[in-house]
Amino acid sequence: MGAHAKELPDHLRKDIKASTHSDKALRRMEKELFQDSALRSLAATTQAIDIIRGGVKVNALPERAWAVVNHRIAVDSKDLLNLRTKPVFQLTHLP
Repeated sequence: MGAHAKELPDHLRKDIKASTHSDKALRRMEKELFQDSALRSLAATTQAIDIIRGGVKVNALPERAWAVVNHRIAVDSKDLLNLRTKPVFQLTHLP
């Protein structure tokens, strides 16, 4: 990216190239690039509720409901090492 993205400012291109061996350059690059929420979400742990399905009536609790939650865990996250999941029925004490 630093070598080929001519539209980036020179200082940012230099920091991208130097980030492979300089922590200072890496921090400067992160600070500038992660101001953009789209770029920040590519490198961070994110969660998104993708699908929700439940009842068919307004203001009535459905007998059954489900949701699909997408977890994207950053590869450098400490959470990845400590990740523990429990089925929903254990969390809600359902039979």
